[in-house]
Amino acid sequence: MISSRFLSLALGAEDLSEKKEQDPVAIFMNCQSQGRVKSCKYLKAHIRSSKQLNLAPRSTADVNLLINTVQQANSDQVQLRYLPTVNGVSMPVELSLTLDSRASVDQQRKELIAGFVKGLAPYMIATNPDALSVRLIEPKGKKKIVGSPWGWSISAGGWGNWMDDYQTASLNLNSQLQRMDEINKWIFRAFGRGWLERQPPLLIEDEEISLDSDTYSTGFTTYYSRNIDEKWTVGGTIRTGMSDPEAQFEWTGKTHVGIERNWFPINDPRGNKLSASYLIGGQWDRYNHLNQLGEMEAIFPSHALIVNGTIRKDTWELGLDLGARMELLQPSRRNSINARGWTEVFLGDHVDLRLSLGFTKQAIPGPASVDATDFESIKQANYAEPLQINGDFNIRLHWDATNGIRNNRFSSSAWLGELSNL
Repeated sequence: MISSRFLSLALGAEDLSEKKEQDPVAIFMNCQSQGRVKSCKYLKAHIRSSKQLNLAPRSTADVNLLINTVQQANSDQVQLRYLPTVNGVSMPVELSLTLDSRASVDQQRKELIAGFVKGLAPYMIATNPDALSVRLIEPKGKKKIVGSPWGWSISAGGWGNWMDDYQTASLNLNSQLQRMDEINKWIFRAFGRGWLERQPPLLIEDEEISLDSDTYSTGFTTYYSRNIDEKWTVGGTIRTGMSDPEAQFEWTGKTHVGIERNWFPINDPRGNKLSASYLIGGQWDRYNHLNQLGEMEAIFPSHALIVNGTIRKDTWELGLDLGARMELLQPSRRNSINARGWTEVFLGDHVDLRLSLGFTKQAIPGPASVDATDFESIKQANYAEPLQINGDFNIRLHWDATNGIRNNRFSSSAWLGELSNL
């Protein structure tokens, strides 16, 4: 069998009027996703214009062609899978093409059709060999990765309301810097949040109780991962954060190392992922208030097991994260079971919309006592509630690395949170 990278086929590119007339190859096209390059549209137009090819329903087709496209940086990764239904061809053929979304339409069509025709070679040999022209060429060798491994993103949001006696304002800022290649990935992320609320006080037995609220928090996460092979990755993460004086933490820091098992390749054509991670490390907390264990400060080892899965279709991505985190030596004192589902819509090359919903069942030592006349303290004591349900949505602006690498390893540690209980 001749490797497809040594073939250059002139299918439909020469005058075949003098050759023996035979039925064209019937092709059923199944466009599973469409990228920025209009691959399905171009291929349908080429098939209709060719005397050797014909579009047909699945029941009468000689070839079932599956087309899937994944957007990666400035390119479309197009996967062509040919499923045979004709005698003489027993094995399916699969090709992957990289098309520049910024190239001209003529260049995109030329590269797409050249790759499409290569995959048809076995079927043309079995059904209409006279329509096939083959020549051997020198392979170009492995394509060098070009572009920068660096990328960054920033997101911001806020809300405000003003009336004579009531004022509310909030601000949320997030930024991320990353460096990524096929083996290594490093990410640094920082955030800041603030909430301001002013409203008339409560008057109880001639005593005023303030309902004003001022909350803020800030922190950062950095983690590094290295791929051992296609299935295994090792890495480490550092998380730290601080809050206002009424919140749980004056300061917290968490450091963990871990290993991850993956069931999909790094550059899966569909962008799918399924992984399981185990992390072990330690945590150092300083609290603003004495907790139920009589602690103003705590240092303890902890570990976590996390399962993460994502699937993509066109410009949509769906994901599910499942996690169990707990204190290592005395898990009954501090433990947390988490489940989070999310969807992300890619609105453009640099804009994403993300929606998520999460559930947490936990056992965390809460404050030893709460001043019933301090509204802010009561409000922020909710961190120890045994059941929590959270939802959010964000618009993210991002500029990805331009080297075309999609390294999704060890990303499950990214959602652990700087100010989470564990």
